[in-house]
Amino acid sequence: MPCKAPVSVHCGKCGGQNIKADATAVWVDEIQDWELSAVFDSRVCDDCGHEVETYEFPIIEPSAELEKDLKQAAADEAAE
Repeated sequence: MPCKAPVSVHCGKCGGQNIKADATAVWVDEIQDWELSAVFDSRVCDDCGHEVETYEFPIIEPSAELEKDLKQAAADEAAE
């Protein structure tokens, strides 16, 4: 089920985002492709190599004003 607010998933040991989850997929003749049918609790971090608990951070889109400031700072740095 898609979440209402976007999040990023992080490793509970190293904070990395290269997380893999065990899952099962089934073949669906009508769409001629695999469809995810279940995701299990086991998570592995490819950054640190451990089976881990994960946590979620909300993904917050920058405001228009912040984006303008970031672009200006990048332009200023490039001009130096």
